[in-house]
Amino acid sequence: MNSPRYGISTLLCTVVLAACSSPTTPTSEEVGSPPTTAPTSLVRVDLADPGVATALGSPPFEPVAWQRFVGPWTAVGDGNLPVPNEVAIMQAAASDLPPPLLAITPRAIVRTSSVDVPADHPATGAVAVSKGPDIYLLDGVFGLDGATRFEVLRAMSHELVHVAQWFALSPAYAGAALEGRLAALDLDDGSELVADWAAATGWTDRDADPFATSWEGDGTSPTPYGATSPAEDMAESVSLAATGRHADLDDTRRAWIEEWLGADVEALAAEQPWIPPGSVEVISPTPLYDRDVVEPLVGDRRHVDQLAFELSPAYDDLDVAATAISTGLGAHGFEGALAGSGMLRTGTYQRTDSSTLHVELRDLRTEGADGLLLTFVLIW
Repeated sequence: MNSPRYGISTLLCTVVLAACSSPTTPTSEEVGSPPTTAPTSLVRVDLADPGVATALGSPPFEPVAWQRFVGPWTAVGDGNLPVPNEVAIMQAAASDLPPPLLAITPRAIVRTSSVDVPADHPATGAVAVSKGPDIYLLDGVFGLDGATRFEVLRAMSHELVHVAQWFALSPAYAGAALEGRLAALDLDDGSELVADWAAATGWTDRDADPFATSWEGDGTSPTPYGATSPAEDMAESVSLAATGRHADLDDTRRAWIEEWLGADVEALAAEQPWIPPGSVEVISPTPLYDRDVVEPLVGDRRHVDQLAFELSPAYDDLDVAATAISTGLGAHGFEGALAGSGMLRTGTYQRTDSSTLHVELRDLRTEGADGLLLTFVLIW
């Protein structure tokens, strides 16, 4: 996704091996030495085995102070009690995930304030992290003012991809890790799923070592963070597809995701916003919508979540942009259109889960700003 106007933490994946016999990555000559016994690398490793996950650096989270169900998964936490509002948001976000992503089975969704990563690793500032088969939702995803359903959906869809990548570690790579022949386990180095994505989307490995990679992209990743590696490119791209931002995907990424998940991107984003390509997210602590219009829609519901974007200069005509957004929302299952006069176009849509999606498209150029502001308000 494009960088928000006022900044947002990055979603990261980190998987670190707990114990190794060698502090350095083996050379290709060492890896290729003839084995004297049947090597682990020739056997499909059961990554669902808790003992294997522990040996690969991902022991079960502890201490567990509470346990709840979130969607089809188990959520655990280390606080005295789960925060009811946070559990409700996690459950709501899980219900928004497309079925193919719900079919990915993390061992646990972990709600905690911190996770062990190397001191200099950028995950120290992350909002969500995957470690092996687990997803960690950290304080950053919930924010000082509480999470929105949009934000948790974005984090969970991204990290579920990393879990799928972990379960697709190649037998040779996982075997080498279990034998202590790797200093660290990296999805970019060892996941067959990542390798397939990389081959399809223009990534080139410049490292001849079979157990190490030096990826170079071709500049087509849809987000700056996705451009850092194919594992992150895949996670970012799938998350865009699941959250209504698939217009920012090129045809190759779109086709790969549709084949992998067995559904077109419009179906994956059913009842999610449709966001025009090139839009820049705007983070604001104050409402960017007409409160007098939204307040009567709330009723006895407890949550009002805001998601806002400044449209790219390509959308310089208010009515043309409103038509494009209405068409995109229609492809996501919403019936209706944005309508209005002057500098504002609005529409209100009911979702099948009884929540309401209110949409406002506002021309801010009369107020001295650069262009059009698109705001989605989810009331649930």
